Amino acid sequence: MTPQLKAEPHRNRKRVNYRQFHRLLSQNPALSANDLAFGAKFLEDIAGEDTLAVIIRAHLNVESTLNQLIEECLFRPKAVSVVELSFWHKVPLAAALGVIPEDFQSPLKQLNALRNKLAHQLDAAISDADVDKLFQSFAQDDREAMSGDKQLQNILAYMHGRLHGQLNRVRKAKAEQEK
Repeated sequence: MTPQLKAEPHRNRKRVNYRQFHRLLSQNPALSANDLAFGAKFLEDIAGEDTLAVIIRAHLNVESTLNQLIEECLFRPKAVSVVELSFWHKVPLAAALGVIPEDFQSPLKQLNALRNKLAHQLDAAISDADVDKLFQSFAQDDREAMSGDKQLQNILAYMHGRLHGQLNRVRKAKAEQEK
């Protein structure tokens, strides 16, 4: 397992067939058509990026969606600045609020660990073992929904799509409650 260079595209990375990936992903009942479209846009955003950019961009998108999820569920959202909380605190808060499944904390924390590794170590690289650890951090049903695809971009798109889907479900439930 050769580590990837953080500043260059992974040279040994196979070409990902994003259409095939989305066809498989569309069979996952946890993702709506809107989630899939959002995931497709996310995949386009990170396609061809080097590993550093992929991890940083994915973390930014995931954290933004996590912020929105938490804020949507707070009784007085302006009473606390969710943005100022550390990612490490946002994940269990989201689980405690019931806006993410309990078993989704591990993949989010693993993504954060990868981001921290790259952000705080100048010579850090993401290895195949790191990507495998991220993949293995998901619950079995999530790994099956990803069809065993261990491509970093696809794992991150799946994670982001699940969070975005949950945000849509929370907003829909909130709108129905307000009727």
